[in-house]
Amino acid sequence: MSTSSDSAFFRSQKRFSNAQYCRLNISRAWLFIVGAIFAIGFAAPEHVVAAPKSTPVSIAPEFPKDAEWLNTLSPLTLEGLRGRFVILDFWTFCCINCMHALPELKRLEDRYPNELVVVGVHSAKFTNEKDSAQITEAIARYGIQHPVINDKNFAIWKSYQVRAWPTLILIDPEGKILARHSGESPEAEFEPILKHSIPLYEKSNRLKRGERPALPKLPTRLPSELAYPGKIVADGATGRLFIADTNNNRILVSDRSGAIATVVGSGEVGSRDGALAEAQFHQPQGLALSGSHLYVADTGNHTIRDVDFEGKSVSTIFGTGVQASPHDVARVGRSRALNSPWDLVVIEDSLYVAMAGAHQIWRADLKKGTIEPFAGTGEEARVDGPRQSAAFAQPSGITTDGAKLYVADSETSSIRSIDLLSDGAVKTIVGKDLFDFGDVDGDRAVARLQHPIGLVATLGALFVADTYNSKIKRIDLKSESTTTISGTVRGYSDGEKSKTQFNEPSGIAVIGETLFVADTNNDRIRTVDLKNGSSKSVVLSFPQTGEVAPVYEPLKIELPPVALRPGDASILLTIQYPAGFKPNPDGPSYVSISSEPAEVVQSTSAEESIDLTKISSHGTIPLRVGSGSGVTKLSGSLYFCTVKEGSCYIEDFEVTIPVSTASLGISAFPVAIPLRNPLLGD
Repeated sequence: MSTSSDSAFFRSQKRFSNAQYCRLNISRAWLFIVGAIFAIGFAAPEHVVAAPKSTPVSIAPEFPKDAEWLNTLSPLTLEGLRGRFVILDFWTFCCINCMHALPELKRLEDRYPNELVVVGVHSAKFTNEKDSAQITEAIARYGIQHPVINDKNFAIWKSYQVRAWPTLILIDPEGKILARHSGESPEAEFEPILKHSIPLYEKSNRLKRGERPALPKLPTRLPSELAYPGKIVADGATGRLFIADTNNNRILVSDRSGAIATVVGSGEVGSRDGALAEAQFHQPQGLALSGSHLYVADTGNHTIRDVDFEGKSVSTIFGTGVQASPHDVARVGRSRALNSPWDLVVIEDSLYVAMAGAHQIWRADLKKGTIEPFAGTGEEARVDGPRQSAAFAQPSGITTDGAKLYVADSETSSIRSIDLLSDGAVKTIVGKDLFDFGDVDGDRAVARLQHPIGLVATLGALFVADTYNSKIKRIDLKSESTTTISGTVRGYSDGEKSKTQFNEPSGIAVIGETLFVADTNNDRIRTVDLKNGSSKSVVLSFPQTGEVAPVYEPLKIELPPVALRPGDASILLTIQYPAGFKPNPDGPSYVSISSEPAEVVQSTSAEESIDLTKISSHGTIPLRVGSGSGVTKLSGSLYFCTVKEGSCYIEDFEVTIPVSTASLGISAFPVAIPLRNPLLGD
């Protein structure tokens, strides 16, 4: 698999380093008004630097005749747009700063619907981004409402001498380049020019208003369909899935089979706090579960929200709702602005944030209500070392194994680690630099990814949503070698490993030996069997009418195989109650033990079921072990109540344990039953 075919082009530009090419949060670039403006008798706005007198009038190069147009019913030409202002937006859909520019361009389009036409020029960084089908998906995902050219060979990029994403060029009604701007905040740069220029061009009869270019109709979605789901979290103790239904601006809670228990969010774009059904989000992404609280990276609002299932409410705990500037240094929650938080992970009272827009990892103290940078200088690059001097590039995924944080550093196509137990050092596990990417398995030296966005740590490995390769990969944390476990070519197909296809998967979670994948461009949740790499789609089922109610299934726990020594043995039973709950001594809690075949393991109790009301959290169940191998099952019910209100609940459970007998086997083995919090999703 090759790396970027454009790497040589970028590296040949001697004035810029690799990091500077993709440093999309670029300092304010040069902006000028050409000498031709003065011929119509007005001065440039004060904040704009006038071009030197020796600078010739710059005529905007025409679009190539063979340009591939997207999101429009017919191709455009600059000649045909004479009489109106035109903004060319050079972008690539991986770029967080390009995303930040889009709503500002939308405001300009809406403010000047008949005087201004915006044309997106998509000049791809990654191989995956060259494909028109993928650009079309990005157009829909970002809600772009203007024509786009697929400039996959950089023809238009080169003709306009562009050097960074995003670069925006303003063309006047006579086809002359009026101004250019590299970086974010195009509205602040171009609005004063347009406001000043439109009346003057109109007065001289050089402004010809017209309708916007016609756009194709987008396919309609049913309310029960996902729309570009981003992140997903799985709770093994409860069997629940928490899904960021990103473009539907809501969070879904379901069981493993896809039955929806709760919908959080009205679906309307906004930032309203309040009741679960009435709250508003704007393209939420990362999720982190802690007890009865689900923390949400509300990316489009630049905030972090707290979904309190016990209190049945949503509140904003960090962020102002406005994208942060580099100078925002306040240390408290709501008064400190954030910059596109993309993913979250919680460890005790600390919430770690992959702050994609700031190219940093941040840490929030959930007790104190403070939030600040934890790792990364803010420079967009791949720099290892002490966390305070390390550098990241659009980190978009974060997970932990308790000892380290692991980060999907998307723009460097790498996986990074941050040591939490010793010196806080940042290390690259897989990947290299901003323009070094590919689809290569193997050891650390050769393995390559392409813009990974999601990852989860489990079973001594990292499982990675290698997003732009449309594959799921496994990184062994000891050998640091990478292997593809599922996914072949981009598309959509379930089945055995050799046939499975994904389309830009972005989120990944795990329960036992099953991965749950947010297959973003396929608008689906998929499962991957870790034993064989096969895939299956989870069919989400929404209630037809009335209030959404939880779908209850017994708690099912599958334990790894156990080798037992024949003779007397015992189960060391631990009952893990949710925070805020206690056992109900009056409830008929019990457990029954059965084996197939029956002679392998038997309970020594004379009763068919064993009374559990006398144990609080720990107890011993005596057994008699025979010979052979089989499966032992523990099934029963546990009664428990809230500590404060005294509301009581029942949890049915089923524990499955593959067993065998051996002379060197063990005589006692632990079984833990983590009870589900009944307030989650109710």
